Amino acid sequence: MRKTVEHQRLALQAAHEAIILLKNQGNLLPLEKSKYQRIAVIGPNAADVHLGGYSNKPGRGVSVLDGIKAELGPGSQVLYAEGCKITESLPDWDADKVVLGDATLNLKRIDEATKVAKKADLVILILGGNEQSSREAWAKKSSWRSR
Repeated sequence: MRKTVEHQRLALQAAHEAIILLKNQGNLLPLEKSKYQRIAVIGPNAADVHLGGYSNKPGRGVSVLDGIKAELGPGSQVLYAEGCKITESLPDWDADKVVLGDATLNLKRIDEATKVAKKADLVILILGGNEQSSREAWAKKSSWRSR
């Protein structure tokens, strides 16, 4: 399928319409850049681009962390901590072996994220699964290649 500008616009529209705000306590959003000197972005999905296994490999994308840095510009300080790993192995849709996050290492990562959060005026958490933890109807490569 050939990708067109029309397809890209439709994908962006779908993404905008899929965003759900569960609670905007105190009218926090939209954020006022001038109110926050230091913003912490914390989470296992913050620094990488996660598009899922159905998106193929478009070769481009912006992580949430990079998007926040770009939007805030040089006037604000953006702090980052991973917080934990969902999987120790790289989130690769095609990998058969999945190594879940190491509990002991995750405790250390969470401790570091807590220290980062305490330095910030605002914390934005980027949570969720990754390409290896969301694999409905997954079968090992060897089983489908032999058919």
